[in-house]
Amino acid sequence: MKKRISLAAVVMLCTLATSGFRSASGFEGTWTAAVPGPSGQSGLAVTFNFHVDGDKPSGTVATEKETFALVDLKINGSSITFAVEGEEQNRYAGSLDGDTIKMQVKYPSHENGTRTWAFVMKRASPADSVSSIEGPWQGDVPRGGGRTVAARFNFHADGAVLNGEVQAVGDDFPIVKGTIAGASIAFKVGGTQGDYTGTVAADRIEMKVKYDGGESGRQTLPFVLTRIPGVSRH
Repeated sequence: MKKRISLAAVVMLCTLATSGFRSASGFEGTWTAAVPGPSGQSGLAVTFNFHVDGDKPSGTVATEKETFALVDLKINGSSITFAVEGEEQNRYAGSLDGDTIKMQVKYPSHENGTRTWAFVMKRASPADSVSSIEGPWQGDVPRGGGRTVAARFNFHADGAVLNGEVQAVGDDFPIVKGTIAGASIAFKVGGTQGDYTGTVAADRIEMKVKYDGGESGRQTLPFVLTRIPGVSRH
């Protein structure tokens, strides 16, 4: 006799799966924190960005000067664990609680043993994300085949709409179909090929441009935009 799975069991499994996805998606976006040092000293202010794409979460952590990838990032319900690229021996673990993540960081040491310190991540407000992108940025946009184009991006956000202009090859091009959601941006550049996406972190934007044909072929290429220092964001 074949075993039958009851309707109640199917509903329960579906509910659990949906609940897990909702918990994972709750981590999506930008978070700020002050991470304590190995001796528990006053924390360094950093910005975490988490992105959940199905069952493949990814993320970065940024200071005012540098951005690092998160590695071994795992989300299980409302729990998250990860390490930071370049210091994989230090382990981070936390639990989602609304607009905060209650975190712990463990620093192993042969001399002092493992030290564990607590801190809290707070979800960045949409206004913080919008204001952080305002103003001029610069970078070398890859075109494929080792070619790049030096460009200046001037961004302006109006709610969830991202607009502005790109200055390159002696001409100005409008930013069109632009959106901003948390730390994530997406746009096209009028009169050119390519779909642009990026993650804003302090004074750096980790970008990708996707080409679907033409002289650049079909490929997705990464590049970085950095804020132009000494220029007003307004």
